[in-house]
Amino acid sequence: MIKYLNLILITVFLNGNDGLSQGKYITDKCNVVFNIHKNGNKLIYSLMGYKKTITGEVFLSNDSSLRFENLYSHFYDTIEDKKFPPMKKAYIVGGEIENSDTFLIQNYGNAMNPYIIFDGCGKYLKYQLNNLHNIIEKIKNNNLDIFTIDFFKILLQTNPITPKILTTYNNIAYYLQKAGANEEAAYLLEKIIEKFPNRTVAYYNLGDAYWALGEKQKAIKAYTTYIEQMCQKGLQKKIPKVVVERVSKKK
Repeated sequence: MIKYLNLILITVFLNGNDGLSQGKYITDKCNVVFNIHKNGNKLIYSLMGYKKTITGEVFLSNDSSLRFENLYSHFYDTIEDKKFPPMKKAYIVGGEIENSDTFLIQNYGNAMNPYIIFDGCGKYLKYQLNNLHNIIEKIKNNNLDIFTIDFFKILLQTNPITPKILTTYNNIAYYLQKAGANEEAAYLLEKIIEKFPNRTVAYYNLGDAYWALGEKQKAIKAYTTYIEQMCQKGLQKKIPKVVVERVSKKK
C-alpha cells in the first residue's frame, strides 16, 4: 500500500541506502521516465516521455515515503472508465523508497478511491535506476521481477547501445540467460546483433538462449554465424565443443 504524507516534510538528500541515487528511473509498466538529480541540498526530478513538462522537488521522509512536487493524481467519477473528465480534487503523488535505486508508485486506485496518475500505465509501478552495472548485480542476485522485455525496450530508448557500453549490454544478456530469463536475453542479444552484427560472442549467447527456449532452428542459425565469424578470425580452436555438436546434429 502506497503511503501519502500529511505531515510537514523536511527536504533532504540522502546517500547510500537512506535515499535515492541520482539518474534516470524506468519501469516496465510505463513509458514515463523520472530523471532525478541533486541541486544543492535538494533532490529535483523531471519527467521524460510524459504528455507535458513537469519538474519539481522530491520530498523524502525518514519512514521511506516520498512525494513529487507539482505531480498530481487526478480523481475520476469511476475507476472503470478513466477516460471521464477528472474531478477537481487532486493530491500530490507519493510513493515509497524500496532502496537507494528503486521506488514504488501506485498509479491508480479502485472504485472507492478512483484516482490515476499516468494514463495507459500499470497499477503498480516499480521504478528502477537506469544503471547498467546495478542491473547486472541484481540479475546475478536473481532479482529478476522487473527485468521484462518491456523494461529493456524502455532501457534501450533511454540508454541506446553504443560501442562504449556494448560489452556491458552483452554481459546483461549473458547473466539473464544464465539466470533462466532466456526470452529477455534473446530479445537483448537480437538488438545487440542488429546494431553490431560483428559482435561474435553475442551469436554464441543468442544460440544458448534459443536452445534453452527449445527454438533449435534459431539456435543453430546463431551458432552457425558464431562459428563462421570465429573461423574468419582464426579462432576455430576456441569454439566450444557443445556448439559444434549441436550444429553437427542438425546437419
